[in-house]
Amino acid sequence: MHQLLMVLQSLLALGFMLSGLSKLAAEPAAEGAVLVRSRHRYAAGLAELAGAVGLIAGIWNPTVAVLAGLWLGATTSLVLWGSVLRLRQPLVRAALPAVLLALSLIVSVFHWTTAA
Repeated sequence: MHQLLMVLQSLLALGFMLSGLSKLAAEPAAEGAVLVRSRHRYAAGLAELAGAVGLIAGIWNPTVAVLAGLWLGATTSLVLWGSVLRLRQPLVRAALPAVLLALSLIVSVFHWTTAA
């Protein structure tokens, strides 16, 4: 079970790292992309990168993994709130952030129970 959690944690860190870097690198150029204010996009990118670094550090320190998972859960909740409620995007576009939110909380809960 521990190896499965480490693999999940590593894949989650990779996903958030790629997502954060894409938000910091360039303007969204995909069809149907919603242009968000630059400062909000950069803040979200930095928050995702910080959470990804926390997940990687959490491989050796479970307390950091719990905090990183909660941080990414809060960040992803804000993304869901902003995209679905504020920007009125279809619920289909919220599927990936919802999965990432669930996986972040799963990592936090498992590390919380093993650290206690």
